[in-house]
Amino acid sequence: MTEEKEKIVALRAFVPESLRNDFKSVCAKEGKNMSDVLTEFIESYVKERSPASGNTGGKSRGKKGGKEGNSP
Repeated sequence: MTEEKEKIVALRAFVPESLRNDFKSVCAKEGKNMSDVLTEFIESYVKERSPASGNTGGKSRGKKGGKEGNSP
């Protein structure tokens, strides 16, 4: 049996260039992908604010195996 992967979509945000550059630099120093860091933040944000059963959030979302090395 093969597990179906959830479709990955683009999310566009406007931030100051200096903030984007600092974020990109920190991610690179930590060897992390910018998209993965943002996904982890969004998952945490949603989970903390979800009204579902004790703020546990909806279904569990892990790394979806998007294109490695591609950063916004």
